Amino acid sequence: MRSSARWAVLGWFVRATEGSRCRVFGAGVRERHGGGPEHYSARIGELVLELYPARTARTAGVRLGLIVDDLASVVARLIEGGAEVSQRGGEWVVVDPDGHVIALSSSS
Repeated sequence: MRSSARWAVLGWFVRATEGSRCRVFGAGVRERHGGGPEHYSARIGELVLELYPARTARTAGVRLGLIVDDLASVVARLIEGGAEVSQRGGEWVVVDPDGHVIALSSSS
């Protein structure tokens, strides 16, 4: 029997948790759960993306692939925010300040 799974929450640890990373993909909000660290959270479709402050100076490398409804709009917001993006085949790629690669492709 084959089961299926979907992402529900992705916790991402970054050196600087400025809200701009979340706001690129949605209305990022600042929150705190109990005694945990303050962080940013944004909903992307069914996925909740949470950006937490990293406890060490360097985080491990991560490559994220996100499918977005309005790719042109997301890329434009990244460029307006000062991000360097490059097109590789059918996807756009941005590298965050911690060296994480985020590949964006269109849902259509």
